[in-house]
Amino acid sequence: MLNTLANLWHSVKGIGEDPLKFHLIYVCFWVQVHDIPPGFFSEVLARQLGNFIGLFVEYDGKCIARGLRSYMRIRVCMDVCLPLKRKKRLLFSPGNIGYVHFKYECLTLFCFFFGKLGHSDSFCEERMSLSFEVTEMGWDLPI
Repeated sequence: MLNTLANLWHSVKGIGEDPLKFHLIYVCFWVQVHDIPPGFFSEVLARQLGNFIGLFVEYDGKCIARGLRSYMRIRVCMDVCLPLKRKKRLLFSPGNIGYVHFKYECLTLFCFFFGKLGHSDSFCEERMSLSFEVTEMGWDLPI
């Protein structure tokens, strides 16, 4: 995994290096995974979900130790050109199928129309091409 992360990462080495020459499309975020049934919180599940979202980096087991058992926190490195994932259907046990939901912490500029980072829905070229049609957004802000 570290080798894979090293391929995604590039840091500016010196004063003369131009950062505009590098494709900066990967970013790491903390992601909260909600609606996990009790007894299914594990690093194995965290790793699988992290690799579904992007590339698993880290599991925060401390939040479970502090008594915050309502969600799991994982750090994931994601390609910002791809839409964010909202949920994942899981088979917890035979006959027990459910969805876990993802909440991303500290997102930057975000398009609620397409679920992508890097521009807002106010300046989304594809949404503007739809003229003034009322269209349902794929994302919302949780209350």
